Amino acid sequence: MNPEPRRSGNAIAKLSSWLAVHLSDSGQTVAEVADELGVSEGTVRSWLSGHRPGDEGGGFAHLDTPAKFGAWLRARIADSGCSVRQIAETTENVSRVTIYYWIRGEYLPKPPTGDAPDRFDQLLSNPRLGLSLRERVELDEVRRRLTGTSLSAEKPVADWASRALPADDQAFTGRNQELRRLDRLLREHRRGRSVVVAALTGIGGVGKTALAVHWARSRAAKARFVDGCLYVNLNGYADLPPTDPHQALAGLLEQLGVDPKTVPDDPDALAARYQEALRGTRMLIVLDNAHADPQIRPLIPTEPNCLVLITSRSRLEGLRATHHGTVHLPLDTLPGAEAASLLRGLLGRPTAKDAEADEIAAFADACGRLPSPSTSRPRTTEPTTHGPPLSATTPACSPKTASAA
Repeated sequence: MNPEPRRSGNAIAKLSSWLAVHLSDSGQTVAEVADELGVSEGTVRSWLSGHRPGDEGGGFAHLDTPAKFGAWLRARIADSGCSVRQIAETTENVSRVTIYYWIRGEYLPKPPTGDAPDRFDQLLSNPRLGLSLRERVELDEVRRRLTGTSLSAEKPVADWASRALPADDQAFTGRNQELRRLDRLLREHRRGRSVVVAALTGIGGVGKTALAVHWARSRAAKARFVDGCLYVNLNGYADLPPTDPHQALAGLLEQLGVDPKTVPDDPDALAARYQEALRGTRMLIVLDNAHADPQIRPLIPTEPNCLVLITSRSRLEGLRATHHGTVHLPLDTLPGAEAASLLRGLLGRPTAKDAEADEIAAFADACGRLPSPSTSRPRTTEPTTHGPPLSATTPACSPKTASAA
């Protein structure tokens, strides 16, 4: 069997993932695998990095999730001939437990601010890992991309007009796959592919609003929508009656600086005034907690440089018939690793450091992996052999972090 991969990027990525798992499971070094396959060690390293031999670019482009980054790091440590403990003992400020968090893909640290040491860079700089300066710089950019701190991101405009958009939650965790999907839609919108409506849908408490707000305040969104953001809560599933389109349009016009006294009462005139106010602007419109299609349609702009981000418990299937650029992004409960990472952050280091991984996972499952306090209450408080139950250390599974309506 010829191990040389096909010339498609997809095949290279699959081979890279297979090699990372094989190195981890077998305990073999890169040199041993190369000898077994009858190719050079450099060729195997190229495959492991996700590109063809001789290809100088995009060596780590396939590391697009913390889990993939962790698997690559695990394989690199195995290739060094050292154990995780040995790597930790020879890396300043980095513990064995911290490295395990990173290689399991549960957590990637953002670059520190001020004079704090960058523990992740200290790990990559460990001579036993054998990384060149160029590789460390590329890996640092991968880390920044996955944590939303990329140095290559577009520079946002100063004094971005967020208007009524809620503040971002500093404890927001995970949702990397969904954030990347929104970024892709943004790039398509920039290229003029008429992607003007993105609908985040899912059950209550799964995190739709928090994700929408977090992405709306991202560097990429601010750089694209230089005229800022409009936000309205449509109360689709609140205790209050749903906000009618007339009321929503009046509120949006007020955010745009239109004098409420000049807002017309006639629905058609009101809609026309709204479309006129948006003409020629590059603006993001967030329609939160929508109930049904008729509530939304009058609020969707005709200006092609605007983009609408909707959150709803409904699938809003009817939008496809009237707005062909509508893209549905269903939001599921948090993946196990992200739920565990969120819980560890909420519990705090003193509590989380003594908790076993299976205990954290069980607590996350008891919360249904829903981070909203209104829906994610633990279903059991049975003690474990490791000490008091985690539910005894916190009154709820989480505050309103990676979640909202």
